Amino acid sequence: MLTFETERLLLTSSNPCMAEEVLNFYKNNKEDFEATEPIDKNNFYTIEVQKRNLSMEERAFSEKFFVRFWIFLKENPKKIIGTFSFSKIKMGYFCSASLGYKIDKEFRHKGYCTEAIRFGLYYAKNNLNLHRIFSTVNLDNKNSISLLLKLGFDREGLLKDYVFLNGKWTNQYLYAKIL
Repeated sequence: MLTFETERLLLTSSNPCMAEEVLNFYKNNKEDFEATEPIDKNNFYTIEVQKRNLSMEERAFSEKFFVRFWIFLKENPKKIIGTFSFSKIKMGYFCSASLGYKIDKEFRHKGYCTEAIRFGLYYAKNNLNLHRIFSTVNLDNKNSISLLLKLGFDREGLLKDYVFLNGKWTNQYLYAKIL
């Protein structure tokens, strides 16, 4: 388990011992997260599933296949306030990854996600040797679009019928940043 510090935050890689905190984070934000991303609701909200997911993430992190950091405030290092990850990591001729992120509804609009992802982009460039980071966003997610623009991402296009959410195919904007 790795932990890095920014000005106000602790950023910690996944570990199965965090399952209870991760489960609480997801349960506290269930309605918001389910509205914007596909979540298998059958068993997702259980300690067992979270332990399994965290174990897989821990292995994937060591192989640089998938990298997730959990966000904590330095002043409260027990409560998860958010997370960001790099998935679909491709090396070789691509050196790219997809950025995903979530922040607890109580901690939005305070700059925590911006601070965490700025570190993440630095980490992606210097530790993962990535060149390009992309992210997809729901068309009406103004907060997420604003965050990506603040971080220097450019909108590259519209992905039609890209994600199946809440019983229907939805369009997404594609944003990207060269590191």
